[in-house]
Amino acid sequence: MKKEYRLKNSDEIGSIVQKRQRVYSDLFTIYYQTNQSDTKIAVVAGKKIGNAVVRNYNKRTIREIVRPHIEDFNNIHAVIVTKEKAAQAPYLEKEQNLNKLINMMIERIKHEKKI
Repeated sequence: MKKEYRLKNSDEIGSIVQKRQRVYSDLFTIYYQTNQSDTKIAVVAGKKIGNAVVRNYNKRTIREIVRPHIEDFNNIHAVIVTKEKAAQAPYLEKEQNLNKLINMMIERIKHEKKI
Protein backbone atom coordinates (compact mmCIF):
# COMPACT_ATOMS: atom_id res chain seq x y z
CA MET A 1 0.00 0.00 0.00
CA LYS A 2 1.39 3.37 -0.98
CA LYS A 3 2.21 5.87 1.74
CA GLU A 4 -0.28 8.38 0.36
CA TYR A 5 -3.08 6.00 1.43
CA ARG A 6 -1.87 5.59 5.01
CA LEU A 7 -3.66 7.28 7.87
CA LYS A 8 -1.07 8.21 10.49
CA ASN A 9 -2.55 10.97 12.63
CA SER A 10 -3.61 9.46 15.96
CA ASP A 11 -6.32 12.11 16.46
CA GLU A 12 -7.97 11.14 13.18
CA ILE A 13 -7.69 7.43 14.04
CA GLY A 14 -9.27 8.12 17.44
CA SER A 15 -12.15 10.07 15.93
CA ILE A 16 -12.92 7.28 13.44
CA VAL A 17 -12.91 4.64 16.17
CA GLN A 18 -15.05 6.84 18.42
CA LYS A 19 -17.84 7.11 15.81
CA ARG A 20 -18.29 3.32 16.10
CA GLN A 21 -19.28 2.59 12.52
CA ARG A 22 -17.75 -0.85 12.15
CA VAL A 23 -17.80 -4.32 10.68
CA TYR A 24 -16.09 -7.12 12.56
CA SER A 25 -15.22 -10.80 12.64
CA ASP A 26 -13.14 -13.18 14.74
CA LEU A 27 -9.89 -11.85 13.29
CA PHE A 28 -10.43 -8.16 12.48
CA THR A 29 -12.53 -5.09 13.17
CA ILE A 30 -12.79 -2.36 10.56
CA TYR A 31 -13.89 1.08 11.73
CA TYR A 32 -14.81 3.38 8.88
CA GLN A 33 -15.98 6.88 8.06
CA THR A 34 -16.88 8.42 4.73
CA ASN A 35 -14.85 11.39 3.65
CA GLN A 36 -15.18 14.03 0.93
CA SER A 37 -11.67 14.17 -0.44
CA ASP A 38 -9.41 11.15 -0.11
CA THR A 39 -8.92 7.53 0.91
CA LYS A 40 -6.81 6.70 3.95
CA ILE A 41 -6.29 3.43 5.82
CA ALA A 42 -4.60 2.69 9.15
CA VAL A 43 -3.65 -0.76 10.47
CA VAL A 44 -3.51 -1.23 14.24
CA ALA A 45 -2.05 -4.24 16.08
CA GLY A 46 -2.18 -4.18 19.88
CA LYS A 47 0.37 -5.63 22.26
CA LYS A 48 -1.80 -8.68 22.98
CA ILE A 49 -0.96 -9.99 19.52
CA GLY A 50 2.70 -10.55 20.31
CA ASN A 51 6.07 -8.90 20.27
CA ALA A 52 7.08 -6.21 17.78
CA VAL A 53 8.14 -8.70 15.12
CA VAL A 54 4.75 -10.44 15.15
CA ARG A 55 2.80 -7.15 15.18
CA ASN A 56 4.79 -5.70 12.28
CA TYR A 57 4.42 -8.91 10.26
CA ASN A 58 0.65 -8.81 10.75
CA LYS A 59 0.46 -5.16 9.73
CA ARG A 60 2.52 -5.82 6.59
CA THR A 61 0.35 -8.76 5.55
CA ILE A 62 -2.85 -6.77 6.13
CA ARG A 63 -1.56 -3.87 4.04
CA GLU A 64 -0.70 -6.32 1.27
CA ILE A 65 -4.18 -7.87 1.42
CA VAL A 66 -5.84 -4.43 1.26
CA ARG A 67 -3.62 -3.08 -1.55
CA PRO A 68 -5.64 -4.55 -4.49
CA HIS A 69 -8.89 -3.25 -2.97
CA ILE A 70 -7.73 0.34 -2.48
CA GLU A 71 -9.80 1.55 -5.48
CA ASP A 72 -12.94 0.14 -3.82
CA PHE A 73 -12.40 2.46 -0.84
CA ASN A 74 -13.96 5.51 -2.52
CA ASN A 75 -13.36 8.45 -0.15
CA ILE A 76 -13.33 6.29 2.99
CA HIS A 77 -11.11 6.57 6.02
CA ALA A 78 -10.72 3.15 7.64
CA VAL A 79 -8.94 1.73 10.67
CA ILE A 80 -8.27 -2.02 10.59
CA VAL A 81 -7.73 -3.47 14.07
CA THR A 82 -6.26 -6.96 14.37
CA LYS A 83 -7.37 -9.33 17.09
CA GLU A 84 -5.35 -11.99 18.89
CA LYS A 85 -6.56 -14.84 16.68
CA ALA A 86 -5.16 -13.08 13.61
CA ALA A 87 -1.58 -13.71 14.75
CA GLN A 88 -2.07 -17.49 14.58
CA ALA A 89 -4.27 -17.56 11.46
CA PRO A 90 -2.73 -18.57 8.11
CA TYR A 91 -2.43 -15.96 5.37
CA LEU A 92 -5.24 -17.42 3.24
CA GLU A 93 -7.71 -17.27 6.14
CA LYS A 94 -6.73 -13.66 6.86
CA GLU A 95 -7.19 -12.76 3.21
CA GLN A 96 -10.64 -14.37 2.94
CA ASN A 97 -11.80 -12.84 6.22
CA LEU A 98 -10.57 -9.35 5.38
CA ASN A 99 -12.01 -9.46 1.84
CA LYS A 100 -15.40 -10.42 3.30
CA LEU A 101 -15.27 -7.53 5.77
CA ILE A 102 -14.24 -5.04 3.07
CA ASN A 103 -17.17 -6.10 0.91
CA MET A 104 -19.56 -5.82 3.88
CA MET A 105 -18.29 -2.32 4.64
CA ILE A 106 -18.67 -1.16 1.05
CA GLU A 107 -22.21 -2.57 0.86
CA ARG A 108 -23.18 -0.79 4.09
CA ILE A 109 -21.85 2.51 2.80
CA LYS A 110 -23.73 2.10 -0.49
CA HIS A 111 -26.91 1.29 1.44
CA GLU A 112 -26.46 4.35 3.70
CA LYS A 113 -26.02 6.62 0.67
CA LYS A 114 -29.27 5.37 -0.88
CA ILE A 115 -31.29 6.22 2.23
